[in-house]
Amino acid sequence: MAPLLPKFIRRRIILRRIRNNDESTVEVDLVDAHLSASMKRDLVDALRRNTVATTLWFTGNDLGDDGALEVVDSLRHNGTVRHLILGVNGIGTRGAEAVAGLLEERETRLEVLCMGSNDVGEGGARALGEALSSTDSSLKELYLRNCDIGDKGALSLARPLSKNAGLRDIWLGGNAISDDGAKAFAEALGYNEAVRILDLSNNDIGDAGGEALMEALTRNHTVFKIDIEGNRIQDERIIADITALTEINAKGDPSRAGELKEEYLERSKR
Repeated sequence: MAPLLPKFIRRRIILRRIRNNDESTVEVDLVDAHLSASMKRDLVDALRRNTVATTLWFTGNDLGDDGALEVVDSLRHNGTVRHLILGVNGIGTRGAEAVAGLLEERETRLEVLCMGSNDVGEGGARALGEALSSTDSSLKELYLRNCDIGDKGALSLARPLSKNAGLRDIWLGGNAISDDGAKAFAEALGYNEAVRILDLSNNDIGDAGGEALMEALTRNHTVFKIDIEGNRIQDERIIADITALTEINAKGDPSRAGELKEEYLERSKR
């Protein structure tokens, strides 16, 4: 087994390969790479001209808002990146707003965005929600776990789902979302047929929010997973119903889903 290269050597090798459009840089892994300021600038500059990379892993590099803005600026000149992972980087509202602006640009066509464990907040969520309001949005997966978006942020992200037909997976665990936020998503799911996974785990949702989600699932036949673990739902029936209704959706037969749900709900009354 070859010895692991020191991080500073590995960083330089990756930089050189990005500059040379090496085929090995389809997926750029710079997780916890301890990037210096000069290395960040060099990487961002190299990405402007790279035509190979489709996935960028920048997790854990203390980019901050300024670093996020530099990454965004480089990707405006790059039409190949589809997956952008920026988790654990100390990015706040300003950086999140810049990333949201990137989602609105036709040339970038991001499909996966991960900003977990950053200080996105209500303002950042609002900007992302506005970007997702476009019917032309290319984003399919959005990861915002532990980003302090609260109910207002949840509302901002739920509202565009009535128009957005592309977003499939939404991960919002650990965001202090309560019943109001859950109800916003429940209402949105009444119109949306694209979302497949909705993660609302480890929030502050109670029985009222859980009940709203359960009711939404009697009409929505496409969501096959709603994660509500770690909330304040006391009524075990609500949890059981959400699990059962999503399992019916997961069978992938929308034409029979309504009938199967009616049968299940009738049985569960006994």
